[in-house]
Amino acid sequence: MACAKCLLIVFNFLISINGLLLLGVGVFMKVQKDVVTDDWNSQAIALMVLGGTIFTISFLGCCGAIGESKCMLYTFGSILMVIFILQTIIAILLLTSKDKISKHLNEEVFGKAIAENKENEVVINIQTNVCIFI
Repeated sequence: MACAKCLLIVFNFLISINGLLLLGVGVFMKVQKDVVTDDWNSQAIALMVLGGTIFTISFLGCCGAIGESKCMLYTFGSILMVIFILQTIIAILLLTSKDKISKHLNEEVFGKAIAENKENEVVINIQTNVCIFI
């Protein structure tokens, strides 16, 4: 049991650090004054939310393991179970709508990019080589 507790603490601590790094990168992107676009700001906010969420969940697991708090560990496990279920649902939805996604990518995304950049070889290579896998 001590080995499992130690592994839970170590891995959650490492994941907490990664969450803090994502949060820090998001804050750094947000305070940059050189690049101010809507995409840049939305990406910065997304990184901050993702980093904060990852940090909070892993910190909950780490503190629950250190203090041997059943409540914290049950909450940590419940959150992980909800995340796993959501990932499974999203994967099933994506697999069932594979044709619609492929059609949308070919017509809307890559079709418009090729129409705007007729001579851009990178876009043509992406469309011909990547879209065959979708």
